[in-house]
Amino acid sequence: MLEQTINSVTVHKKLEMSEQGSTWFCSDLHGQYGMLMEMLERVGFDFKHDRLIFVGDLIDRGPDSEECLRLLEQFPEQFYSVLGNHELMFLHNRTDHAVRQLHVSAGGEWVDELATPIYQQLSQLIAQKMPVMITVPTRFGTFGVVHAQCPDENWTLACQRELSPELLKACTWNFSAFLGKARQVQDVDAVISGHVGCEKITIKGNQVWTDTLWKTESITLIKDQALADIVNEHDKLPPVSL
Repeated sequence: MLEQTINSVTVHKKLEMSEQGSTWFCSDLHGQYGMLMEMLERVGFDFKHDRLIFVGDLIDRGPDSEECLRLLEQFPEQFYSVLGNHELMFLHNRTDHAVRQLHVSAGGEWVDELATPIYQQLSQLIAQKMPVMITVPTRFGTFGVVHAQCPDENWTLACQRELSPELLKACTWNFSAFLGKARQVQDVDAVISGHVGCEKITIKGNQVWTDTLWKTESITLIKDQALADIVNEHDKLPPVSL
């Protein structure tokens, strides 16, 4: 069952250009459903025309992990997300004892309370709705989204790779690009990730890391136009905070 579920994960999904509204990007959410809803109201998110792309890690640590996951089925035309390392741990939680221990230590203890049918349902939701990489065309550029970092120096080639444990690890756990010298990922205007705790949006080359929750206790939302501006200027924009 587990192998079948993981094998059904999609490596890449390309969204269509949004003709109306704005595209927003959201950092690691980690169960903070209430914080997200409050911030969306604050920035004037339009549920009819806007869309929101998460960088993964919707679950664990916060109080509302299941509610955050179910956003992807409740708003299938508005909310999208790539797979994070926490969702990957969730998929292994009940079949791999070592992963389960790691998951619990990282905020995954809530999974123990799930009835088996709900756990299976959420596993299918993750596999079906959270590809490893998403390409997002906007009026301000084309953005790649992957949880930890792009596994290749060329976005197109990365998206063409076959699903494997190595690719899952490279895209959801590895953050060597954050630690190393700045590099440009080709065939995309910028690559948006989370995973690495930052005090504010951090840019190296055209790779952007957004996970501010761990260090600031607030998620980051950024609009496509603002994202294009800070990448082009190689500047750093303070996150929108509650």
